[in-house]
Amino acid sequence: MPTQLPQLTNPIKIIDQIYHYQPHWSGIQARCQLQIWRTDQGNHVVMFTAPSGHPPDNPGMSVTNFSENLATLIRRAYGLDVDNTIWIEYYPSIQLRQRISAKEYDLITYRWDLHTLTAHNPNWQRLDPAALHALPDQLAPAGSTAHVIRPTDAE
Repeated sequence: MPTQLPQLTNPIKIIDQIYHYQPHWSGIQARCQLQIWRTDQGNHVVMFTAPSGHPPDNPGMSVTNFSENLATLIRRAYGLDVDNTIWIEYYPSIQLRQRISAKEYDLITYRWDLHTLTAHNPNWQRLDPAALHALPDQLAPAGSTAHVIRPTDAE
């Protein structure tokens, strides 16, 4: 059964950018779209969006495979409180051979080391698409499709 999101009051988008990351064991830089919202309750919602396209527009490690490292980097960079942050991973639909994969939103929970504030043991739970449509337009990507800004767009 798909997971529901908690009620979010007046989320305001505070970050919407392409985030570059590189595992220390790899010489290949990766990227994802990073969006962060702050709610009236003081919570944050973080969404990692995998680049779309075929093949996906990311030469490096996937968001899923680098999840706990990515969460740790984002938490440190933006000073997020691990107890009041909701983490979401989004894969837009893409053409794969003869079929189109469905859009996938997953709630990610982590076990946090409270001494080092590093994320461990990610757990993904599929989010109910109906719950996502109930979110304010500023939280759900427009038309349920995220826009990925490519480096040439930003120049």
